[in-house]
Amino acid sequence: MKNTHICLLLLLFATSCSNPLQDAVIGNWKAALVTEEGEKLAVDTGEVKLSLQENGQYNYSSTLNYQEAGSWFLDDNLLFTNDTIHKAGQKAVMILEVKKDTLVLKMVEKGKDRLLTLVKE
Repeated sequence: MKNTHICLLLLLFATSCSNPLQDAVIGNWKAALVTEEGEKLAVDTGEVKLSLQENGQYNYSSTLNYQEAGSWFLDDNLLFTNDTIHKAGQKAVMILEVKKDTLVLKMVEKGKDRLLTLVKE
């Protein structure tokens, strides 16, 4: 009986500590749309992929054979990445929307707002 109470307490604690946003973004994503300042960019969206793994690691690939990998974490609605390939330091993008199969990220590229809409693979 005592072990049952301990197990229930551990389960409640683990459930209360999980971040629903973090759980929602974990997975493999591919780009469906890229816009800049509201205009659709002519980008091969098939080349743009983001993988956010439960263990805190990520992989990102884009056009022109661009690759990133490293660690990631969330702080409120900000997704922080630390690219260990290019040693570019920590970057952050804003999560505007996350649903079961859609993730919309907002970033600034050369002073312009860019939105990346991804769908879960």
